[in-house]
Amino acid sequence: MSDLSNNPDVTPMVEIGGAPGGNNNKKQKKKKSKAKIAAIILVIILAILGVLAAAGYILGNRTLDWAEEKLDSMDHVTLDDEDLEIDEQVAKDLKDYRNILILGIDKRKGEDIESCRSDAMIIMSIKKSTGEVKMISVVRDSFLQLDEVGELRIDKLTHAHAYGGPVNTIRAINRNLDLNISEFVRVDWQTVADFVDNLGGLEMTIHDYEIDEMNKYIKDTNKSLEGDPTPIKKAGKQTLNGIQAVTYCRIRKVGGGDSERASRIRKTIEATISKCKNIVFDEKAEGLKKINALCDNTLPEITTNIPTKDLMELFWDQKSIEIADSVGWPYTWDGAQLSGIWYDVPITLESNVIDLHEDIFGQKGYDPTDRVKEISELVSYESGYYEGQPVQYTNKDKK
Repeated sequence: MSDLSNNPDVTPMVEIGGAPGGNNNKKQKKKKSKAKIAAIILVIILAILGVLAAAGYILGNRTLDWAEEKLDSMDHVTLDDEDLEIDEQVAKDLKDYRNILILGIDKRKGEDIESCRSDAMIIMSIKKSTGEVKMISVVRDSFLQLDEVGELRIDKLTHAHAYGGPVNTIRAINRNLDLNISEFVRVDWQTVADFVDNLGGLEMTIHDYEIDEMNKYIKDTNKSLEGDPTPIKKAGKQTLNGIQAVTYCRIRKVGGGDSERASRIRKTIEATISKCKNIVFDEKAEGLKKINALCDNTLPEITTNIPTKDLMELFWDQKSIEIADSVGWPYTWDGAQLSGIWYDVPITLESNVIDLHEDIFGQKGYDPTDRVKEISELVSYESGYYEGQPVQYTNKDKK
């Protein structure tokens, strides 16, 4: 893994401290660092939606091969299932759910994406029997157990990608959340900006309190993209270009912090899905031209281990793609400063895993695996945060 110490947008990977009842300096103001680049995740879904919507349109002309050719242009890789640490019982319990990890990577111009951190992690959960789609946004600084160069440590989830790419992030989420993820898609912020610009922009509502923060970082966002750094001039509904959209999903120091940033990301995803539909079904032939250009300019920038055939089947009925629910995880957490580093600590990991499985997967009275219970005890020990600790909420009320 390359040295990340000179990247101004990352927190040093130093060994943390903490013990039961330890002084976590909770009243100390969170150390100000440059806002993290939040690559807008789930863009791959939007790209696939657009591609398949167009494919459905051209199917009348019997040119299905066109859609397959476009999807083949993505960077396809393979993963070994044995590396993903899916618990045997979890696999059985979640057999009706296809959980796909969407990774948005904090990558700047000239950096190796394999050594970068994941600023955005969303699990797209599809119920196979009904086709229902739900999204779970996992907070990047979640204090969980990671594999760091062969050593299991409690650390920020965002570090997992820098220590071992998508497979290491999948492994960490499966281990800590009792999930069965075996598929992923990965994008970076260049892909997001290109995607939005090729769509002709996104209509979003900007609030008064977001304007100054967005304008503060638009120029910084543009350093690696060389796009249109036009500042936001007023609040209200407006069309954002690629640079503005990336910055909108990047800011987190106003409103509800990381949880509100996750909400902005989800709103951007929903707006993009809507725009893809409108382009194809409202503009017809002109929409097809836009989708074709969008595919050529963005799909090669996307990495996935999902074969083209499976992608085609997954999103074939484009009109039915609706997000039934979107939540932030952990549901209950609080920030902790440990050895001068800020972490978002689930309170507790075990109870948050129970809530997730009951809420998203309908597993009433869910009993986490022994592995999750053991990790939960370690998280509490390292942070000093146990059941009953004051919490912040990132549940459905924070959409």
